[in-house]
Amino acid sequence: MSNKFLNLVLVSALILTLLFFSLFLYMADEINMMNHRLDRIETIMIYGQASPPQGQGTAYKKYVRIRLKVTAYSSDKRQCDKDPYTGAWNNRVKPGMVAVSRDLEKFGITNGTPVIINGKEYTVLDRMHKRKRKHLDIWMPRQEMAEKWGVQYHEVLVPLEHVKVKILVEKYGVEINA
Repeated sequence: MSNKFLNLVLVSALILTLLFFSLFLYMADEINMMNHRLDRIETIMIYGQASPPQGQGTAYKKYVRIRLKVTAYSSDKRQCDKDPYTGAWNNRVKPGMVAVSRDLEKFGITNGTPVIINGKEYTVLDRMHKRKRKHLDIWMPRQEMAEKWGVQYHEVLVPLEHVKVKILVEKYGVEINA
């Protein structure tokens, strides 16, 4: 066989190896995300504020805590649909808004829901593509800020009154000790 043919075979084999390795890394990430699906309810629990606001007696606000993937996006036409400054629910983008993955909507985390990420309050005003799961996306005014945020995982707090507890109890058998 000629050297050109052997070189072509080696280069082809190298390219195929790189493609399979890339596919393997992608699938490993997808499998990891599947292992953290929302129906793994041990990540969800109820808790209250350490001390109630002054003058509110013994009342305290209760939250559901869910571990979610949290990324960031900006009003870049490559990341959005037609109008990059209008969300899926026709809300104009603004600081403090987040987009929610559609699998979380069935639990009540939808348009207007407040969420607390890393101690800061945000409002759900946009929704993500249907392929996303167990995921929040924080809007940021500049692409550089979004890229700097990267991919993070956080215990996200959602006020109990916004969560469809009945679904959690009936469908997933969650015990709520409120």
